[in-house]
Amino acid sequence: MTTVLHKKEYLQRLLELSEAMIAAFEVGDVDMAGELYEERERFVNSVIPDDDQAPDGLVDQVLKRDQDVIAAANSHRSKMLDSATHLKAVRGYTSGLPSVSDGGDWGSG
Repeated sequence: MTTVLHKKEYLQRLLELSEAMIAAFEVGDVDMAGELYEERERFVNSVIPDDDQAPDGLVDQVLKRDQDVIAAANSHRSKMLDSATHLKAVRGYTSGLPSVSDGGDWGSG
């Protein structure tokens, strides 16, 4: 079932969800950002704006914040990839270290 909402309210809700996603990324809460994204998808799929004209600048604000959300998500992705690369390098280094000898301490073998 689709609901029709005044265009200003529709756009303001999208803006609120984008702001919340950015705030979640800023504190590193990726799970919350994901939940908010899913909420946004549910909203977009269940609500349509009416045919009224949007208030001046509101569409531009929504589009700008959407770009900011994408930038925040890409930044988080980059940090995660950097962490994974670092972890792989550490794992590779530790796997190259000599293993514990079965003979015990040095000189006892």
